[in-house]
Amino acid sequence: MRKIRKYINDLGINQKFIVSLLCFLIIPLIILLFIVNYNIRQSMNTKTCETNLEILKQTRNGITNFINDIKLVSLNVGTDDDVQVLIKMYNTDAQASEKEKQRVNTSFQVRRDLGARESIRSISIFNEDEIIYQYGDYVLEEDRQFIPVLKEMDGIPLWSPVHEGKTTSYGASYNKIYLLQAIKDMRTFKVIAYERLTVDEADLREQYKGLLEGDSKLVIVDEQGTVLSASDRELLGKDWDKVDMGELPENSAGYRVSGDRVLTWYGIEQSGWKVIKIDTARYLFRNNMVGSGIIMVCILLTAIFGAVFMLIQRRTLITPVVKLSKEAKNFKKENFKMPICTDSNDEIGTLNQNLTLMVEYIQDLILTQYENKLKRREIELKYMQSQINPHFLYNTLDSIRWMAVMEDKQEIAEQVEALSDIFRHALSGGKEMVTVKKEIEHLKNYILIQKNRFGDRLQVDIQVQDSTQECWVLKLILQPLVENAIVHGLEKKMEGGTVYVSVKRDGNRLYYQVEDDGVGTDEQLINSYLHEDGEEHNVFALKNIDERIKLKYGADYGLSFHSTVGVGTRVEICLPFTTEKS
Repeated sequence: MRKIRKYINDLGINQKFIVSLLCFLIIPLIILLFIVNYNIRQSMNTKTCETNLEILKQTRNGITNFINDIKLVSLNVGTDDDVQVLIKMYNTDAQASEKEKQRVNTSFQVRRDLGARESIRSISIFNEDEIIYQYGDYVLEEDRQFIPVLKEMDGIPLWSPVHEGKTTSYGASYNKIYLLQAIKDMRTFKVIAYERLTVDEADLREQYKGLLEGDSKLVIVDEQGTVLSASDRELLGKDWDKVDMGELPENSAGYRVSGDRVLTWYGIEQSGWKVIKIDTARYLFRNNMVGSGIIMVCILLTAIFGAVFMLIQRRTLITPVVKLSKEAKNFKKENFKMPICTDSNDEIGTLNQNLTLMVEYIQDLILTQYENKLKRREIELKYMQSQINPHFLYNTLDSIRWMAVMEDKQEIAEQVEALSDIFRHALSGGKEMVTVKKEIEHLKNYILIQKNRFGDRLQVDIQVQDSTQECWVLKLILQPLVENAIVHGLEKKMEGGTVYVSVKRDGNRLYYQVEDDGVGTDEQLINSYLHEDGEEHNVFALKNIDERIKLKYGADYGLSFHSTVGVGTRVEICLPFTTEKS
């Protein structure tokens, strides 16, 4: 056993990596199996739901025929000549004998219209005052609560919610659904009476009874969401909101998986009803679980083999690396003693030995660097002592200025004062951030000195948006841009030219624009210099500005260069706009 461990420890890191790679294949394989299992189940579940929806569609067609048949009887009764005559007799107070005679004729016609339709339990014709005619189940008085609605619907059939009632003749209890409709005079088309057809809810239930299997349920709801018919009798007459089946579906057809329930529905356009089938997902998708079981067994076997491989790798590869990593962290605590974490001769053992040598080398290097640092500090101290005090420089320039003033050399005094301000702005006590206002003042001092050199050959137009004056920016950005425009754009032009300087704000950004009408240059060449490593003297100032901006604010800010030979050059700078010094 010891020889085997020794052999494994002495294996090359490449062989160990191959073994580890086999382990890493286990996880993708498990993920792949899960994805395949999920997709197969989803596909099969979708197919099952679509099949269920198609079956429900066929049931919907049977219910539609049932509804249309009831409506046809209602239409035939309402438009029958004998019925129309009987209604008019009651509306005009005809003789009782004539009414009775006409009622007999009406009964004959109603029986003919009904035919063998056993689903219609009764027919009643009534007006606002009395019952004109009844067939089938008898009632002493009609429920006239629907009359106002029937008037508004003007002859359109109305289905009532389900009612529980008893027949007079047998006393048997059954659930009733009414089809109510206004009867119009066939000549004047005015409403002259109302009719009620009573349908047994059980006959409606027969239309979908064969569709039920397992623990599935089916309900029919009207436009208001009230249950008209249901395989579960306890749901009859309830609002859908109280059924605890989620929200009532709005679209005409579809299915929805909600937790352990699957709702499939189809709308009936003629009545506004919806046929909704409720299944448990476990029962509906029971046949889809076989494939999932096989895949789960594969996943389990894969996980077992993966665990075995992982134990091997942990013992032979991961543990030595972890120990080595812990010892390497001790370097932060200036602990330069490196123990041997493994006695193997593989790459990890070699790394351990070389790391020990490297630690010793680093220790020597630190001592050498410390000595060099002391020497460098000593040299810097001597160098600082040899530097001219900035205050001495300011005072000297100020003395020269006052001498020029006393000699009435005003122009020289202005030049010296401008130069003094330029030095003061450049040094700024070591600060790198100034306001736009200070940058503009510095630029104007520089232009004053340059105007003395170029005279009328140099014209400068400065436009500064007032809202930018107190914005804090990197110093020494504008003046080098103007200097670049003068040296490379206008100095080579005999008649000179104009430099246009613009400072404006756009949202949370500040833009500098320096444009000249000088000789111009090769834009593509200059941009290539700007984006290359190394130093190009022609673009040193521009490159320095761009790098300073990006170092301070990030890659979203910086410099853009545009130029046309013989026309001029335009340089744009983008900076963040902030009135807070940071």
